This record gives sequence, structure tokens and C-alpha cells, in this order.
Amino acid sequence: MLPGLIPVKKQWRPGSLCYDAGVPMDNPIDRVIVTLNSLHVGDVDRILARLEEAEATLRQLAEEELVEKIGEARGAIQKGDVPLFRKRLQHVVSRLGHLR
Repeated sequence: MLPGLIPVKKQWRPGSLCYDAGVPMDNPIDRVIVTLNSLHVGDVDRILARLEEAEATLRQLAEEELVEKIGEARGAIQKGDVPLFRKRLQHVVSRLGHLR
């Protein structure tokens, strides 16, 4: 740890997809971005579940191109192609950032 920095323990907020910074996540696009950005942690089953959740939200928002990219990411992670998985997720998160 760098000198002068104080460690902060983040708390999980029930009903949220992220560590609580005191900001409600009412925007579905923000929830998808947080979900996809947090996928580097966890086992494959949990990653697949989060991808399905993000896919469902994007389908409700009629973002079919992004749903397709998440499907490609799911296929990549199931094959063990981590670079392609990360590339597809980064593409989706980038596009979602423009939709805010």
C-alpha cells in the first residue's frame, strides 16, 4: 500500500449490482455497465448468469446488436477464449456509455 492511503472496506448494497457508493442505480444502462465491468471476478457459472442478466435487460431496451455481442462473449468464455470475451464486453460497455 502507498504511504498516506487509508484502506476503505466497501459494503455490498442489497438490490444493487455494485459496491455501494451511496448512489442509487435506477438507470438500467448503468446497471448493465456495472454488471459487465465486474465480470472479471468469479467463476464461469456466475459470469454466465451475469451475462444472461445483462442480455435480458438489453433485450428489454431493444438493443439487439449489443445482445448479439453479449452472446458472442458468452460463446467465447465457454470456449475459454478470454481475449475475445474481454473484447466483446469492452465493445458493449463502450456502446452503452454512448447511450446514457
